[in-house]
Amino acid sequence: MRVRSSDGACTSRSKYARATVKTNAERARGRTWDLTFIPNTRRKMSRRQKENYRELFDAHGIRFDARPRTMRGSGDDGSTSDEASRMKRYETLDWDRAFPGGGGGGGEPRRRVLELGCGLGDNLIAAAIEFETYVFLGVEVHRPGVATALGEIEARGLTNAKVCEMDALWLMTGEYVEDASIDECLVHFPDPWRDESGLDRKAHRRIVNETLLTSLERTLRPGTGRLSVATDDDQYARHLERVFEQFARPRGWVRCDPFARFDSKYASRALEEGRSCVDVGFRFHPPSVDVA
Repeated sequence: MRVRSSDGACTSRSKYARATVKTNAERARGRTWDLTFIPNTRRKMSRRQKENYRELFDAHGIRFDARPRTMRGSGDDGSTSDEASRMKRYETLDWDRAFPGGGGGGGEPRRRVLELGCGLGDNLIAAAIEFETYVFLGVEVHRPGVATALGEIEARGLTNAKVCEMDALWLMTGEYVEDASIDECLVHFPDPWRDESGLDRKAHRRIVNETLLTSLERTLRPGTGRLSVATDDDQYARHLERVFEQFARPRGWVRCDPFARFDSKYASRALEEGRSCVDVGFRFHPPSVDVA
């Protein structure tokens, strides 16, 4: 990409520079963590993906306002400014409205599964087919992946799966998700942010971090809610161990079996390239919660 400077000369702007501009803008809006993804500012999509996004999002997608209510500014004082008006349209995730149709059998409410970084929706779609009485929301920041998932949901006639185009940490930290409303949170094959120097200097960009776990302590059902993570990267596997030992366990997290994982592009690629996949499960069980 070429941009024109103040003196009229054309200069090049790298992907990193464009990402930095977006990063600084988001920090000004209240983001306090490092991005866990590289912003895809061009968002190239095929014709089919564009059609999916345009025609299917209203049926199979969920939209939120750009800023969470916890990050609202001084305009939220009852004024009639455009910003204040836009903030009034803010809504939290209403699972019952998004997935109407009753309970999951026996009068019990349907289990709610949130997949952060669902990519093309491979695992999301397979899980929704296997667990018909569960409801699934996939969160993906890159629009081509969202569009592909929309097409698969439509093609298979699924009514228990939807997608949201959003940065997962914006979703989790901004009170879009109600307290104690999630049964399962899935993070499958997140960007490992490998550091070939061996110093692991990019660990702060990994999505499984203190910010996410703190948000899940509020949004998971106490004592029964579960976080399941899958990775094929040895550095990320060690990172998960550090996060658990140094942060999670002292706060009441315990190890458990992970939620079922299905085949996906990343899982298949790992097997083809001779890498093993590591699946871990963490359950938040504060001492005050007694689970029968």
